[in-house]
Amino acid sequence: MRDDFPRMVVETLGRRAGMRCSNPKCRQITSGPTEQPDKAINVGVAAHICAAASGGPRYDASMTAEQRSDIENGIWLCQKCGKMVDNDPVRYTVACLAEWKRRAEAEALAELESGRPITTASMINAAVVIQGQGAIQISGPNAVNIGPGGITIVGPVIRKD
Repeated sequence: MRDDFPRMVVETLGRRAGMRCSNPKCRQITSGPTEQPDKAINVGVAAHICAAASGGPRYDASMTAEQRSDIENGIWLCQKCGKMVDNDPVRYTVACLAEWKRRAEAEALAELESGRPITTASMINAAVVIQGQGAIQISGPNAVNIGPGGITIVGPVIRKD
């Protein structure tokens, strides 16, 4: 028997992650419009951290059916990352997935509170300029200087050309 998530848990997992994959190396948006104005595409999945059924990845026999189908045992992923974590449970452990979930929810809340995107992809949405002495400057919504002295986050950069 498989302990699937109730519909409300699935919907809430997606919303708590900002409708983005919880994998910090992905963070792909998982929902968007179709050509039909009353429809939307969803490529996100509510994945089980500990498997929903015996024999599944990261299955924990000590959990009850209620615990396996509870929101605490779920994580929002895109379909690709959902497949990836289930095919390699040794790499993608319970602790790893729980940390992804925690970080994704914290990032979604920070973005909601600040009113601007803070995902890794948006932070690197920038122009890269190679400078002398092997230094690299990345400017955009957030700026980073990488040079002999290390990495410095300097905030938005206003350039005069």
